[in-house]
Amino acid sequence: MEQFFGGILIITGIGMIGVWIYLFLRALSTKNWASTTGKIIKGEVINSGTSSGSNSWSPTIKYLYSINDNQFEGDRIKTIVSSYSSTKQAQKELDKYPVNSSVKVYYNPDKPADSVIIPGVAKGIFGILAGGLVLSIVGILLALYK
Repeated sequence: MEQFFGGILIITGIGMIGVWIYLFLRALSTKNWASTTGKIIKGEVINSGTSSGSNSWSPTIKYLYSINDNQFEGDRIKTIVSSYSSTKQAQKELDKYPVNSSVKVYYNPDKPADSVIIPGVAKGIFGILAGGLVLSIVGILLALYK
C-alpha cells in the first residue's frame, strides 16, 4: 500500500515540477517583452480564498494600453498572483498603482493582449518547485519503504 501512495506522490510531485518549469520559463520570457505606457483604470483588494483556515488577500488591477492603434486591457501585475495574509499587506502592494496613474506595461509582441506590469520571475513561484520536490522525495521514500 505504501508503494501505491508513494507512486501517487511521485506523479503529483513530478506534475508540480513540470508546472513550475512552464511557469518559470514563461515568467523568464517576460524580461524580453516589448513595453509601452498604460493607464491604471481600476484597483482593489479581493479575498482570494482560504489557506489553512485563514483568508488570503490579493491586490487586483486593470490597466489600458495601446499597441498599433489597438487598445488592450490587462489585469496582471506579475506572472503569478500575489496573496497576502492581511488586507493591509495587499493594500500596500496595490497603493503602488493608483487609479489614473501611468504605468509601464510589458507585453508579448506575438500576442499583445498578454501583459504584465512587473516582468521576470516572482519569488512565489519557487513554492511550487519546493512542493513538487517534497512530494517527490516523500513519494520515493514511501515507495521504497518495506
